[in-house]
Amino acid sequence: YESFESLDDLLVAVYDRVVDGLTEAVTGAVFAGPPDLRAQMRTAIETILDFIEEDPRRGRILYQVALGNETLNRRRLETGRRLVELIESFGFLWGGRWAGRGKDPMHFQYCSGY
Repeated sequence: YESFESLDDLLVAVYDRVVDGLTEAVTGAVFAGPPDLRAQMRTAIETILDFIEEDPRRGRILYQVALGNETLNRRRLETGRRLVELIESFGFLWGGRWAGRGKDPMHFQYCSGY
């Protein structure tokens, strides 16, 4: 704790470390598996769940503490934007970019073969 200027700085460092570990675990698992999109999505979801189950503190940091702290919540939103960009780089469309009533930030869509 003494290495940080504030408790918020410590919390952000811990949050970033957990996010980096999760990102590394998911990308490693997905790229090590078959190139089939459905299998990759299943692998990604299973890896996320395993990552949190292995150490439940990770889930608390990502999904509880981050919501209750203003500084961490801002970092969580930044991380979410980076996640959207990563998912879009694989060819998905993000519903948060849609206009009007169809706008849906919880929606990703993958289309091919048109």
